[in-house]
Amino acid sequence: MVLVVADAGPLIYLSSLGHLDLLRSLHDQVLIPEQVWAEVVERGAGLPGSTEVAAAHWLQRHRVDPSDPIMLGLAAALDMGEAAAISLATLHRADLLLIDERRGRAAARRLGITVQGTLGVLVRAKRARLILDVRSALGRLRAVGFRIDSAIEQQVLREAGEFEP
Repeated sequence: MVLVVADAGPLIYLSSLGHLDLLRSLHDQVLIPEQVWAEVVERGAGLPGSTEVAAAHWLQRHRVDPSDPIMLGLAAALDMGEAAAISLATLHRADLLLIDERRGRAAARRLGITVQGTLGVLVRAKRARLILDVRSALGRLRAVGFRIDSAIEQQVLREAGEFEP
């Protein structure tokens, strides 16, 4: 069984594309810490992702103790949602952590956690034939504020079989 923990970024961006359900299609279990739920659903009420995440009853919410040593060690450098997601991934020995923020990804990797972002989810979904293309999704992501370096975009399009030199 593949166990995945998700941070707010991929939840919000996939929701903005209408593709939050890709997570359910690609993974057996998707856990989110209460801190991420609060960030997306409560404090993010009315923003992209809020309604979609609240309605996704297949997302399993878990409380992460703010005094958890991993959480405490990460809280100074990361936001609470990212720190909680990394802590939850560690505590549950998750197979994968879905996180977009660069510092959070680096912190997770230092702890031996395998990470993937929104773009990786889209590539996997394309390979699984759950979506038709990644290129149009990239354009729609940019429209909602997603930033992507051109070299990374080319790499993602190559991985999706959509690169046109």
